[in-house]
Amino acid sequence: IKVLYYTRVADVVRDGAGIVGLVTANKDGLQNMEADVFIDATGDGDMAALAGVPYEQGRQEDGRMQGVTLVFRLGGVEGYFGRCYADRDEVKRCDAVLEQAWKEGKVSGKYHVGCVNSIPGMPGVVAVNSQHTHGIDGTNADDLTMATIKGRREIREMVELFRQHLRGFEKSYLLDTAAVVGVRETRRITGEYTLTEEDVLGARKFEDGIANGAWAIDCHLEAFKPRTEEEVFLNTGQYYNIPYRCLIPKGIDNLLLAGRCISTTHLALAAFRIMSQCMAVGQAAGTAAALCLDEGCKPRNLDVQVLQKALTSDGALFE
Repeated sequence: IKVLYYTRVADVVRDGAGIVGLVTANKDGLQNMEADVFIDATGDGDMAALAGVPYEQGRQEDGRMQGVTLVFRLGGVEGYFGRCYADRDEVKRCDAVLEQAWKEGKVSGKYHVGCVNSIPGMPGVVAVNSQHTHGIDGTNADDLTMATIKGRREIREMVELFRQHLRGFEKSYLLDTAAVVGVRETRRITGEYTLTEEDVLGARKFEDGIANGAWAIDCHLEAFKPRTEEEVFLNTGQYYNIPYRCLIPKGIDNLLLAGRCISTTHLALAAFRIMSQCMAVGQAAGTAAALCLDEGCKPRNLDVQVLQKALTSDGALFE
């Protein structure tokens, strides 16, 4: 088992229906990696795509993907903010001011203050998840570079606007920006089952469920307008399963998927992509890979009940 830091998949070596090795690129240059079972946790499905597995990218009609975000942290903030800025009336007032500044051409982006989150153990510090860049392909290096430059420029504007217009931010200052932009959506690898928005909103359970999800269909796409709130949010207490089959890519015998590249539709991904759910699926993929080695079987032939029993013993929730 290898944990590879600062490493990217440069190429995949296939032999029939299986992967026999990877060519990776890191500080040491190009390296060859061999394994019996591989897990594609690249987020973008790089390994599966290089191996020739079919995939989809963006929404069906035009390929547009959810916007990317450069998160940043502010210090010197006064007041309690909780998960998001506590005073919702203040949020509405400030958002109206920021929108007007955008309409008048005073700022280069359309900003809002809804995603301002306190950080446990760090009084006076908040993380802001409000900067968005749309029309970006997270598998394209030029696009990622452009989004990073644009994000850092817009954050400087946002900090000044927050100081001027948002109560409690008068003495705030920029601590840092994220090292890389946060990408919500790129490739969705085609698996043995594709999770759909109907599965999500119907809180569907599967016999081969290996993780739970309860987040709304939260699609950061300018053109996405929900018809009603009920079509976007699950009812309180409801949740859906992510089936093991979503982790099994078509046409490859010894590869598992983990993270946002698993087999989903465009809108189902908007609900699944949340970090806690990706982590739960990552645990399932890692456990499945280990069991495949113990059982001497391919991932698609693994007895899912054995996997579920192992996950349950480790405290995972999927029922």
